[in-house]
Amino acid sequence: MPGLDRQLVEHKLPIKDGYLPVKQARRRMSMDTELKVKEEIERLLKAGFIRPAIYADWLANIVPVLKRKTGAVRICVDYRNLNEASPKDEYPMPMADMLIDGAAHDQMLSFMDGNAGKIQPFSSLLRLKQEQTFKWEEQHQQAFQEIKHYLSNPPVLSPPKRGRPLKLYVSASEVSIGSLLAQDNEEGKEQAVYYLSRTLTEVERRYSAIERLCLALYFTAVKLRHYMLPHTIYIIAKTDLIKYMLTRPMLRGRIGKWTLALTEFTFRYVPQKAVKGQAVADFLADHPGEEIENMDSLDIANANLLTRAHVCLNNPIYLIQLTPWKLYFNGSKTDKASGAGVVLEEPLGVRHCYSFQLDF
Repeated sequence: MPGLDRQLVEHKLPIKDGYLPVKQARRRMSMDTELKVKEEIERLLKAGFIRPAIYADWLANIVPVLKRKTGAVRICVDYRNLNEASPKDEYPMPMADMLIDGAAHDQMLSFMDGNAGKIQPFSSLLRLKQEQTFKWEEQHQQAFQEIKHYLSNPPVLSPPKRGRPLKLYVSASEVSIGSLLAQDNEEGKEQAVYYLSRTLTEVERRYSAIERLCLALYFTAVKLRHYMLPHTIYIIAKTDLIKYMLTRPMLRGRIGKWTLALTEFTFRYVPQKAVKGQAVADFLADHPGEEIENMDSLDIANANLLTRAHVCLNNPIYLIQLTPWKLYFNGSKTDKASGAGVVLEEPLGVRHCYSFQLDF
């Protein structure tokens, strides 16, 4: 540093062993851009921000970035080769969720940027193309006013306390999914810990109602894993998602992927009718979905029968008597290989045959 003795302080860039200095080839640029780059370099030299380097071992190219509004040039440097040769920092960037939890219960806070947020009425406005016009309608103004009112009034998010179970409210509609993670305080009053919601893709909108609820549970578990792992989670929904996902005859497809990801958590199902309070009504009112009948007496393994019958989601789901499946198993072995055969028979007589060749 200028003006300081090198024995007092010196800045060095550590390089990994075995990496040789890289001198990048000069890039071509237009005459107008080159003149603007020279003007910017002269300005930085006069300001003392940069200095000439003679016989440099490392040589990186200048990457000019044009500012659209003013037409000025911002000078950047291509440090990709140097970054590859530099050792990685052992201190990763802190997570935004942990910073927010660390700021809880503090009386003073200098600033905090919003982590992320999606509001349904603004989704279409944020994806406008250049040829489309921006229209601010009444529903957008109403949503904006509701956001202002919500952010300036309780309830306030509170960090979870160890040793107490958490409550997870899950809801899904035709276009969005959402969840609310809550916990009871010392007075027995429910407090919100985290809100999550997002819009569904075109493929996800073709899921059945029960699959969208399972997707909401999987989405919440991935996002809030650090919150949910140390606690027992009580899932409050219209349908017993745990029974639906964990009693499948074979784990495959997206349901199998979600089920395997949820095996590390401790879940308990609580019927929505057994929960009292305004939290469920307020949350599910923002995410209205199709009515799903109580599936306690529904044979989850026979849920695909409803799909084969092409039952519309708007119609009620009829209850099916709980009837067990039948499993037939047999194996064979020869001098060259061995194998096994499995036959699953549904209550209606439909059989699913599988054969496997064993490698031992």
